[in-house]
Amino acid sequence: MADANFDQSNNQKKSRRRRHLGKTRVDLTAMVDLGFLLITFFMLASTFNQTKVLSLFSQKQSEASRFKPDDHKLLSVLIGKNGTYYIQSLNYHGSDSYWTITDSVLNKFELFRLFEAKLSFLKQKFHADSVLEVVIKPVETSQYQSFIDILDVVNAHRIKNYTITRPDKSELAELGH
Repeated sequence: MADANFDQSNNQKKSRRRRHLGKTRVDLTAMVDLGFLLITFFMLASTFNQTKVLSLFSQKQSEASRFKPDDHKLLSVLIGKNGTYYIQSLNYHGSDSYWTITDSVLNKFELFRLFEAKLSFLKQKFHADSVLEVVIKPVETSQYQSFIDILDVVNAHRIKNYTITRPDKSELAELGH
């Protein structure tokens, strides 16, 4: 692996005064093998780690217009700019109510809480197998991360029926967008 060659001369007096300075040669074959093993490992690990893609089902416009959900089972989430959420739902008395969440740190936790409250309301008012239907309405200036947070909350609560659509102009005017 490693060799050291020393020059042996007949002159012993000079060799006593100086240290033996010899030529050293290090064999790097093992290091090259290790490098190739590491490169191979990271190449394989990167190919096994595929990107995760969310698949969305898109309906035709004629099919989407026939879909009319029950208002009590509907939760409408409008995603505004700067991480603001406007959540609309029918409350216990049957009137519309808006909740506004603006704190970017608490967004996801409050969204979990609001979805949980709506699910428990459905279970109390109707029956245990009520299915919550969510309409997600991002505006053009909303952040992509806010949209992903809503989808995370929907998937965490195992809500299978959700629709992504553009908000109406009347909703935007009502909320000041």
